[in-house]
Amino acid sequence: MYLVKAAERLTVPTLRVHLAAIATAHRLAGVPVDLKHPRIALVLDGLARSQADRPIRQAAPILLDALPRLLAAQPDGPLGLRNRAMLLIGYGAALRRSELVALRVADVTRHPDRGVEVTVRRSKTDQRGRGDAVAIWAAADPDLCALRALDAWLAVRCALRPEDPLFCGVLKNGAVTGKPLSDKAVARLVKESAVRAGLPEPERFSGHSLRAGLATAAAEEEAQLHDIMRQTRHKSTEVARRYLRSRDRWRNNVTEKLFRSWGEGGS
Repeated sequence: MYLVKAAERLTVPTLRVHLAAIATAHRLAGVPVDLKHPRIALVLDGLARSQADRPIRQAAPILLDALPRLLAAQPDGPLGLRNRAMLLIGYGAALRRSELVALRVADVTRHPDRGVEVTVRRSKTDQRGRGDAVAIWAAADPDLCALRALDAWLAVRCALRPEDPLFCGVLKNGAVTGKPLSDKAVARLVKESAVRAGLPEPERFSGHSLRAGLATAAAEEEAQLHDIMRQTRHKSTEVARRYLRSRDRWRNNVTEKLFRSWGEGGS
């Protein structure tokens, strides 16, 4: 009954996560639950078939032509400096919302001759906190450079301890509070920036658009899948391919040579 009711708002993969949590709670209480029981399996199978026709809602990726517009739409002062650093670090490191707001001052290492190294201490696919690091090259354009944006933000952040949150609250008067942000702040930042930048259909963008945008833009530049996965830290190629979006379907497509040459001198 719970699965059927919850399926009205949750997908089957998310339901499986809920089931795992339920099973853990029962196990700790000394009342084990068999998730392989035929009744559970039949319900999940039925829900998967019923959800097959649902439209897949995916955040619109932020591509390289839109990123400068988002950055230019930020206000002056400490709030704008923080927002630009968040957008560039989140984009370049292909971070999830929770990963971006969880960064501490000690998690970013400056390399003046190269760029920024970001350590992700815990993620959706690394619940035990083994940690992983990704690099973001500095950009020739100072307005698009993650290293310069980070330096500008840290100059007003005035963080004294390595464990301080890298990104924190900023009041309307420009005062930096030092209080950590929730992951919802990332979603608000992207959505509000898309509106101010005049991007078409701004409601399609979300906090996930940063991560999806990096993967999609890299694919358009013909980056190899394994290199994209190294940046996004995906473990599954099947999952990583979803982030490449439909644009990747046009690269090396067999119909290009077949159809684009029609009418160019042949019958």
